Amino acid sequence: MVNSWIPTHKVAQWLLDLVDSILSWLGLTESSMAEEVVYTIIIVGIALLAGWLTRKIVVLITQHIVYARRTIFTEEMEHEQLINKSSHIIPPLVFMAFIPFAFQTDSHALDILMRIVLVYFVLTVGWTISSVFNVIWVNYNRRENTKNLPLKGILNVAKGLVWIIIAIISVALLVDRSPAALLTGLGAFAAALMLIFKDSILGFVAGLQLSANDMLRVGDWIAIPGTIVNGIVTDVSLTAVKVRNWDNTTVTVPPYTLVSTQLQNWNKMKQRGRRQIQRSILIDISTIRPTTPEMLEDFKKLPFMKDYIEKMQKYAAEGEA
Repeated sequence: MVNSWIPTHKVAQWLLDLVDSILSWLGLTESSMAEEVVYTIIIVGIALLAGWLTRKIVVLITQHIVYARRTIFTEEMEHEQLINKSSHIIPPLVFMAFIPFAFQTDSHALDILMRIVLVYFVLTVGWTISSVFNVIWVNYNRRENTKNLPLKGILNVAKGLVWIIIAIISVALLVDRSPAALLTGLGAFAAALMLIFKDSILGFVAGLQLSANDMLRVGDWIAIPGTIVNGIVTDVSLTAVKVRNWDNTTVTVPPYTLVSTQLQNWNKMKQRGRRQIQRSILIDISTIRPTTPEMLEDFKKLPFMKDYIEKMQKYAAEGEA
C-alpha cells in the first residue's frame, strides 16, 4: 500500500489486506493509484452500508421506543423524521475514520476527499438542526402560544442563521480558509447582503411589531383598505402573510405592509357575534309627537318590540327610566 506504516486499527489492517488480495488477483499489485481507488470504493461501500444498517436497525428500534408515547412532541418528531435525519451523520463519520489509511499523510487527493465529506457532514448537521427547530417551534406554538401570535418569523430567522453559518463553514472547508477570515471579507459585501435580504429583515422586524403590539393573530379577520385583502389570517411567516378571503381565495402580502399601511381588524366584532352599523336617517320633525297608549299597543305588534316596550314601561313605573 501507499502508506509506509502499518495501521494499528485491526479493521483498517484487514481492509488493507483485502485490497492487496483484490489487486493481486487483478494483477495490479504495483499500482499505488489502483490501491487508493479500490480502498476508497470499499470504504464508501462500508460507510453506506453502516448508514443503511443504522436506519434499518438502530433507527427503527429507537423510533419504536420514542414514538410509543404519543405526545405533541413525539408526533412532530415523527412528522419531521428527526431520528432518521440524524442517522445520515453516520456514513461520513465512518468514511472519515477509515479513509486516511489509504493515502499518505500529505496526499492531495486525501485532502480533497476529506473536505468534500466534511461539507456533507456539516450540511447533514444543519439539516438536523433545522428539523429540531421545527419540532421545538411547533410544540411551543401548540401548547404555549395561546394567543396565536405570529411567531413563525422568529423560527425562519433562526433557521436562516443556521444555514448562513453552515454555508460559511462549508465554503471555508472547500477553500481551506478560516471561517473568521471569510466573515471579515463579508464586510465588503454588507450593502449587497442588505439588499438581498431586505424583505427578510423587514419581515422579521414587522413580525416583532405585530406580536409586541398585538396587532394581528393567526385566525383574525382583517381588511386592508384599498386592497383585495379581506378575510381570515391563516399563516404569518418571515416574508408573507397568507389571508383566506371571504370567497375562499388566498391573498399573500408582505408582513411590513400590515405595519406601514392601515389595517382593519374585525376580530373583536367576530368574537362578540354582533356588528355595529352606522347609517344616516332623515326624519321630518313635523311628524314627531308624544306617544299614546294606543300607539304603544300598535308598536308591540312589531318584531322584537313587545319585550323592549314592556321593559321600558316597567322602568318608567319604578322611576328608573
